[in-house]
Amino acid sequence: MLLSVSSTVGIVIDVLIIAVIALLALIGLRKGFFKSVLALFSTLVVLIISIFCAGPFANLINKIYDFTGLIADKICDGMSSMGAFYVEEIPAGISGKQIVQSIPSVTNGFLKKLMAYVLNPLSAGDIEGATVAEIVSGAFASIIMLIISAILLFIIIKSIFDMKKEGVKNEGNKYSTNTII
Repeated sequence: MLLSVSSTVGIVIDVLIIAVIALLALIGLRKGFFKSVLALFSTLVVLIISIFCAGPFANLINKIYDFTGLIADKICDGMSSMGAFYVEEIPAGISGKQIVQSIPSVTNGFLKKLMAYVLNPLSAGDIEGATVAEIVSGAFASIIMLIISAILLFIIIKSIFDMKKEGVKNEGNKYSTNTII
């Protein structure tokens, strides 16, 4: 029985994947299993620290530069161009759930879900006199700022860990007989 072209391509792709995995395993053996596990562990620790410290770090950045306000203004400007629904003041007595039900059908599904997440818990007194764009842009900006803060912290802490590791490695070679004077 002859193999079809698609099954032959599938076999070739499977063989390439197995070859890449085997190559990476050999590199790992050469580098050292323990070092690889420690590198993975340190990356996970840095990631966890970054996630947990992102909120206070975002607050610190906002006290100095108010990036959340700048991001919120840009989002609000963008939402304002989407239509009158987003820029009209919310009348008294309207709750967040009622606003979610009246979101225009042309709104992107993902954006609609995010807006529902932000607006549903709000009561009528919380949002009276504001616009949908103002409320949603502030929440979206806070989320974006948290993500940016977590990424920045990850880069900073991981760089410090890597510099420390390089410093220890260089310190160990300081008195080696292989160094040229």
